[in-house]
Order: sequence, then C-alpha cells, then structure tokens
Amino acid sequence: MKTGTVEKGVALAAIIFASIFGALAPTSARDSAGAIERGNIVYCGERGLNVSAIISSGGAFYGMADTTADGGLIVVADNTDFNVPITTKIGPYNVTSREGTVADIIVDEPIIAANVFLEGTTDSVVGMSIPMGTRLQVRINPNFGGLMKNAADRNWGKVKIKLIDPDGFYRTKKIDANDSEITVGPTADINDVVWDHLDTAWWDTGVWKVRITTDKATCNDVDVSSPEYEFTVRSSELSIDAVEEVVYKGWDIILTVTGFPNYYYYFAIENVTGGDEPYIKDTADIVSLGTGEGSPGAATAAWIKTGSDGIADIKIDTCRVAFAERIYTMHVYDTYHVTGAVPNETDGFAAPADVAGAKDEDEEKVKLEPVKVTFDIPEIVVIGDEVMIKGTVSGGNKVDILIEDGDTAYFNDEPMDENKEFEVEWDTVGLTTGTYKIDVYIDCLFDSFEEIEAAGIETDGGTTIRLISYPYLDASLSKNTVLVGDSFELSGNTSFGYVEIVTISPKGGSGTGMEGLYGVSIYTVPTFMAIDTFSDSEIAIKEKGDGVGVNALTTGKIVFDMPSTCIIGENVAVKGSASEGDSVDIAMDDIVKAVDIPIENGTFYTVISTAGYLPGSYTIEGFIDGDYSVGEDVSGEENDGAIAIRLISAGLTTNLSSDTVQPGGKFVITGTATGTDHVDIITISPKGGGGAGLYEESYPGVPGITNESIPVENNSFSKTINVSGYATVSSMISGDGGGGGGGRAPPPDSDYTYKIWVSVPGRDGYYGDGYGDNASDILNHIIDYYCTGDVSKLRSKTQDQILDMLKDATINMAGSDDLAGVMDLTVRHPTYNFYKRIKVDSDADTGNYTILVLSPGIDGVYGDSYYSYIDSILDLDGAGPELGAIDVSNMTQEEIISIIEDVTINQAGSDDLIWIGNIVVTQFDIFDTGSGI
Repeated sequence: MKTGTVEKGVALAAIIFASIFGALAPTSARDSAGAIERGNIVYCGERGLNVSAIISSGGAFYGMADTTADGGLIVVADNTDFNVPITTKIGPYNVTSREGTVADIIVDEPIIAANVFLEGTTDSVVGMSIPMGTRLQVRINPNFGGLMKNAADRNWGKVKIKLIDPDGFYRTKKIDANDSEITVGPTADINDVVWDHLDTAWWDTGVWKVRITTDKATCNDVDVSSPEYEFTVRSSELSIDAVEEVVYKGWDIILTVTGFPNYYYYFAIENVTGGDEPYIKDTADIVSLGTGEGSPGAATAAWIKTGSDGIADIKIDTCRVAFAERIYTMHVYDTYHVTGAVPNETDGFAAPADVAGAKDEDEEKVKLEPVKVTFDIPEIVVIGDEVMIKGTVSGGNKVDILIEDGDTAYFNDEPMDENKEFEVEWDTVGLTTGTYKIDVYIDCLFDSFEEIEAAGIETDGGTTIRLISYPYLDASLSKNTVLVGDSFELSGNTSFGYVEIVTISPKGGSGTGMEGLYGVSIYTVPTFMAIDTFSDSEIAIKEKGDGVGVNALTTGKIVFDMPSTCIIGENVAVKGSASEGDSVDIAMDDIVKAVDIPIENGTFYTVISTAGYLPGSYTIEGFIDGDYSVGEDVSGEENDGAIAIRLISAGLTTNLSSDTVQPGGKFVITGTATGTDHVDIITISPKGGGGAGLYEESYPGVPGITNESIPVENNSFSKTINVSGYATVSSMISGDGGGGGGGRAPPPDSDYTYKIWVSVPGRDGYYGDGYGDNASDILNHIIDYYCTGDVSKLRSKTQDQILDMLKDATINMAGSDDLAGVMDLTVRHPTYNFYKRIKVDSDADTGNYTILVLSPGIDGVYGDSYYSYIDSILDLDGAGPELGAIDVSNMTQEEIISIIEDVTINQAGSDDLIWIGNIVVTQFDIFDTGSGI
C-alpha cells in the first residue's frame, strides 16, 4: 500500500482529474444512500459498492488514456455489489473505453494521516516529552473522510483511535469519518469529538503511541491505518538540569528547564558576586532579561517560556567571571507574575531569596572551574635555541601567550586545532640565563601585556622554563680515602633536576661493591635549588638520603649568622654554628675580642663592642678550640670561618635581609635613622647607568639607576624590593672538582653586584651645599653639575663613576654632614645542587673505586636511547630479568667505564654530562689530608 498524507492523496486525484479533463465537474460525496454516482471517488479495497447509476449489470471500467490509470481494467460482474481490487491502478476510469473523455469514477488509495497536538494549538507532541496533565488533541485526516459511506447501512464509515500505553495495553474510540479533518480531544467546543481520556492527568509516565485505523465493517472492508505516533509522558514536576555539572571558565553553562508546554517560568542564578557575575544570554526561550538583580548591571535572572515540548534551554556566559573556582546554584520557579499574558521587565526581577508566591521550584548546581592548560615544553633550554611552546587547553578557541612579565615575548590570538592544542616557536637568541614565566590567556580580549596588566586579568595557566648558557655538571668528594664501614659525601651542582652516581669496584662487575652487592652500584640523587652554592644556611645531614638541605657543612668550619652592619659604639651580636669542638674564640680586625665561647648543640653566641672603631668594613673571624687570649693578634693564623661587617657612624644604620637574591625574588632594606623623616635609596646597576635597573623605579632616561625616598617612623625604616626579572645576573663560579675531574663547568666570570646607596641629609636638612633633600634632588644635581645637564651622559657612566659622583655630591663635599651607607647585592639565578652521603659496606672490596656522576642532558635521555636512568642500560648481575640491556657483571672497571662513556657522552650529538673521580676504600686507618696528597 502506498502511504502519505491526506492532502497529497486528494491533491493528486484533483491534479490528475484537472490536468486531463479541464473544466469537468469536481468530485462529490456519494448519494444519501451511499450509492456511487458518476465522477465519485472509490477506494482500492472497497467492497459491496452500488454503481448501478453509472453502469448496467455487467461491463467494465477502463483506465483512461494518458493518465495514471491507463491500462487499468476493472470488471463489473454485479453493478450492485461492485468490488475495487486492492491492486487497482489509481486514477480516472471510463465505462466505454480508454479513449473516453469522461471520468465515470476515480480510483484512489485510502490513506489515513494524523497527528497529536497540544489541545487548541498546532504544536505537535510527536517525538516530544510532555508532563502529566497536558491536554491533547488528535487530529485525523482520512482522504476518504466525508466521502465514504457504509454500503450495507448507508451510514458514514468509521475510524478507530488506538491509544497504546507504556505497558502495551490500549484503549480505542470509534468515530465517524464524516469529514476530511476531524479533531478529537477532552474539551467540548474546540473539538469535533470529545474524548475525556486525552487529558493526561492520570496517565502513566513513559512512551505512549497513537494509531488510527479504519473500521473495516463500516468502511466497506477497507483495511488501512496511519503510522504510529509516539510521545513521552513525564512527571509534571518542574525541573532544571545542567548538560554539564562541571564547566570551565569561558564555557557556557547550558541548562534545560522542563515544565508545562508553552508556559512562563522565572529563572535566577544564586551565589553571584557583584562585578564578577556570569550573565544569561538572550536566546530564543528568554522572554525578558533582568538587569540588576544580582548586582548592578547583571543579567542573572530572566522570565523564560517553554516550547511545545515543555522544555526551555538556557545559556549562561562565564567569560566575565574572574579566575576562581566557584559553585553556582540555578533556580527555576513556577510563580505568579504581574497581570498580563507575557511577563516583561516590570514583572519583578529579584534575587532568588526574594522570590515570593512560588507554586513549584527546582534548583541545579554547576561548578565553574578555571580553564586547565597542560604544557608540553622542555624544562631547560640552551640560550640561542628555538623552543616550541606547546600545550592543550580544556576550552576556548585561541590563546595569547606571554613569556615573562614585561613582554619578553608575546604571541597574540594563536589558534588551536580541533584537539584544543596550540604551539608557537620562541627564539631565545639574545636572552639572559634564568627562569622565565610562561602565561597563557584563553580567548583574551587584549593584545599586549600592558593591556592585560592594566585590566588586571589573571592568567588561565602558567609554567616556567629555564634558560642556561650551556649544560654544566660539577662534583666534589669530601675525602680521597674511606674506611670500610665508614661514609663519605659527594656534592656538587648541575643544570638538571637529578644526577646519577655510579661507583665501580676495583674488581669490576664481578666484585663486591660499596653496597655489598654487585661490583657496580647506582644511586639516583635529586637536586635541590639554592640561590648560592655555599650560603649562610646550614644543611641537615641525614645518615642516609639523597640531597638534603642547602649546602654541605664542611668539617671543621664555622658558619656565622649575624647582621652585615652595626653602628659604631654599639655591641654587635656574634652568633653562628660550628660542626665540631667545644668552644670558639672570636677576633675582629685580626685582634681577638672574645675567647672560650661555648659551643652548645652546635651553636654559639656572644657580643663584642665596636667602640673606638672608625667607619668601614671589618672581618670577624672564628677559631674552634683556639686557645687564644683577648687582644692577641691572629693575623697570621688560619681561621675556621669568617664574615664581613660594616661599621657606620651613629645617625644611620642599614641592613640587607640577604646579600644575594634571584631575579624575580625580593629582599628587604632595613635600618635606623635619626633626625630625619625619610631616607633616600639609590641602586646602581653593575653595568652603570645604561644597565638593567634592580627594580621598576628607574630614573627617567637612566635605566640602570633606581631612586626612591621612603619614610622613617620611630627612627626606623624598611623597604621591600621586588627584584626585576631582567636584573643583571652574576655568573656562578664552579667548584674545583674535588677528588675528580671531567665535569663541564661554566667559564670563570666576575660576580656582578648592585650598589645600594642609602643616605640622609645632614642636620641642615639638605644635601651638599643645599641643592635638595631627597633622592631625585641628588640625581638632578649630579646631572646638572657633572653631566652639564645632559641625562644621556649619566646613562653612559660606569657604576664606580656614579658612586663617586654620589659621594662627591654628599658625604665628600666640603663641610657636609650628610650620612650614607653603601651595600652590595648580588643577583644570581638559582642553581641545582646535589648531596649524597654514601656508606661503604663492611664487605665491600678494598682498593681504588671509580666514581661517575651522570646527567642525561637537556633531552632527558642518555645518548640516542629512550632511557632516562642508567639502570635501564646496565645489567648488574647478568641473571635477569632486569631493566639493563648490557651485561657488565663480568667486565673490568675500565671496560665498564668505557661502556658508560660509549652509551652517553660518546654518542653523536649527545648532550649528556659526566664527572669522573676516584676514592680509595681501605681497611686501614690511613691519614687523609683531604687534598689528594
């Protein structure tokens, strides 16, 4: 059977008829008795028809030429009991011949089309979900409606509505097919037929089906049906659901409100922060938006309207929300609004807590998280290389990439591929060593760091990368000889995050190594950051462990912990720690000032007077168990530790919290000053006026000089300085290698120090001969007096020249009573240090052990292998299964060293590093000078 809508069936018949016969009379209903009259439509499959008004008993109907029925033939055996075969061609027929010009009957295919609507609307619910309580209307379109009568009793043919519930049971209603369109619903006046059951108030939830069929007994045995129309009945409770319960900043929060069809609801967002709120987008289901319910200007509430399916979709933009993790609660209310069919801006937008008169409500929580950025970049890069900055983000369409605040490099609106991955090439030529920040901004509205900084935008993700001049590795042994059962230390510094230590027995792989097992022992030692290789901090040495503390305390040494300046005439506190001994003697300027200071728990403390000294720098020395006398001259003696202290005149004291700091770090200048309300601080770059300023307060036109005046309160002052990431960095000088060699160390270079000048004007309140009273005045005077008013000349001066000008303009000027102190500050990049205490097993072989310290270089793997650890390359016992691929269990010490070198530093293009040293393990107590002699 052919299928289609009733409109198509009727139209087809009309088109066929009109195209062939032009102005012939249109078809009409059968007569009141149901008999077929000339020009009527009959339907395939009809039986028992009376066609006596058209044809005498016996005969035939011929399909008319050049029509769809051409070639068709219907034999009439009994003109009062005529059957239309189901397979009959549709179209016009003539009782005379195919060439006849009059359509005596028209044969059509019986078709039933239908739909299920919200009652009183044209909104179909087929394929939709509706709440219980929705009133439905079935609209039936039989193409035989109003045309077909029952041949037996002359009444209208009937169709049956079959309503099938979720369990497969069905109810039916039989109605007359007395029109081409019939509506059936629960409400009188708006439906042709009333069927109370189409009110879904008591229906079960689930999938329901509707199908319309002919009633064969009244439709002359015609057996056709409509398609089956499905829809879902759900609970009538108002609900709101999020498509995603966790979204990332910049994503839309997408919500679905489910309620009654074509119904108005009130929606509001809870937990918003003024000035930092999401906002509802104005989409198709939004009737009107609020403008200030959560905070001024915020669109955090709206009147919404559901569609014919009872669903409204809501989108909430999160782009404006600051970088923070938070949870929003979304509410939907079935609430009364101001009189009128459509809510508008006057219908009381309110925060959720203020909504009144709600008949029903629901809520949904959505967590908003910062966008995640995952980086795929190396940790360390050699300056001059091009670096591929790659990463993946969890959302967005493009990224801005900022490398180091202040625009070392800025990549604007870089695209992402379909996997949300981005990549840019960064050229490091001309940059300085150090750690650089890499910040990513997703879908950023700005085009430069300056705009981002001005707007206060937070980064969406960041990481760091370290630039080095070239890879380095250095190590030293604490001794050259060690007893079996005793321990020794191995320490040093490197470019990387860990080193590996390999010790090889004199007997090679077949011997008994330091751990009492295989002849080869492997230790993986993590490195740790320190601003200085040997600072004033102690190391907490463990009996066992890999890399602890800041620096190893050398045997027999004193580490001082005391201020760098002191006012002449005051006592200075001398304290520190000692690794051994019972007491300490203290000397200042080569003269013993205190003796027999007890060492308790490794620390000591005393005070010494500075009365009678002149301003300047002095050395304080410590002697463990020195057995000296107060006043004794020790200029020819070797101390166990020393530190410098600067003595200054009364009226101004200065102190640095640290004399070494890293780029991007901070330090504090403190001190006392009497007779003034401020102190002046001027810093001078190691490269003079044209160098890089220590921090951001550079003098205009002279980037290497900063100047600032800070207040003095209660005779004290304090200034925290955040060091620029572009400050001039001193080079680290490597150690001498201790008991071995072969390491690749950076070339020696001078330490660069910033000069920090702190001064106050004299008792007259002015500097020098009265030209001013603050830091800017000093610099202005220098430019006018020494540089003929040309600021570029000051920019070209060296650090020493500028320092001399400052002195000449203040403390050295004839008759001046100005006060000033000058301190040194070194800016250094952090280095990676390592420390390992190794205990020699009592069963270990004696003799000369070779010790190698290895690092797999920038690429993170040894040689051309895929391995980051040496135990993946060396098989220590040959027994397997082990990671190692090369069996060294029966090789000599020399062969093992050669193999390690062949798979690491000897590989073409390798950037691996290696340090080689030796230590003698003995059973005899041999005196070790520690000097290798």
